[in-house]
Amino acid sequence: MGIDSGSYYDLINDRQQNFYVALGYRPTENYQSDLYLDFGAYS
Repeated sequence: MGIDSGSYYDLINDRQQNFYVALGYRPTENYQSDLYLDFGAYS
């Protein structure tokens, strides 16, 4: 993902790399476990 800002600063560029993981586990109807992970690198 990249964003060129268009502001009064020249050559401003925002680069992002993101990684998402979502896991769910439901062994019975009354029990559920979820895990969410998010990693981001910005320059």
